[in-house]
Amino acid sequence: MVEFLRKATMAAIAMIVALAVTGGTLLYVLYRVELAAQAASMETMVTGHAASFDNHVGTAAFVDAVNDLYDFGATGEFVVARRVADAIEFAARRNLAADTVPVLLPASSDAASLYTAAIDDEPGTTVTKDHRGETVLSAHAPMRNVGWGLVAKLDLRELRAPFVKAAVLGTAGGILIILVTVILTAWLFHPVFLQLRTNLSATNAMIDGAVDGIVTIDNRGIVQTANPAALNMFGWDDLVGKNVSVLMPKLTAS
Repeated sequence: MVEFLRKATMAAIAMIVALAVTGGTLLYVLYRVELAAQAASMETMVTGHAASFDNHVGTAAFVDAVNDLYDFGATGEFVVARRVADAIEFAARRNLAADTVPVLLPASSDAASLYTAAIDDEPGTTVTKDHRGETVLSAHAPMRNVGWGLVAKLDLRELRAPFVKAAVLGTAGGILIILVTVILTAWLFHPVFLQLRTNLSATNAMIDGAVDGIVTIDNRGIVQTANPAALNMFGWDDLVGKNVSVLMPKLTAS
């Protein structure tokens, strides 16, 4: 019974590891697909808005257009950035948290790199850290007429959250199912193992008490058991583990 439980536990652990690896790989692939789809969507959105804003900077229509930007995700944010001397300034912001605190970043700093890319580079997407030090998925596009840039960004932890949750729940559920299966199997087979143990004890008692010598060997000829009568017959104190050939001379002599 103990050996069975040990093997069942090892099998359960192997199944859990296999489940975790398979499920983790699948979720990672799905996450990468979702990341690529989200990046493409954000780039299309930012490119369109940047072209529209470029023609309305400095007007009431520009302010209204920024305010009318729709929310995407709990951590999604739009930033209109511009270069002021040796700094990057947020000319306008739109986010779900209604955070409109002015931001002024040194243009040469790592914190400003996301926004300088929006001003200077072609439209694109990247995964990087923003001015808060938060890893974000961002899309950017320049506003060529005024030399500004538009950035849309989403905290990567928000994008990962459903996949992490699914991985945790899936692994926990798999572990629970496997453990319940092992416990039920042990419970169901416990009477069988008890009966086998009883039968084995009775058989061993009969063999040990037999007046005839009884020796059992495996397929390699190695002695597995030898009852007292066999030991007395061949003059050995112990035969277990020895090759049956050690008995052959005695058998020939008899």
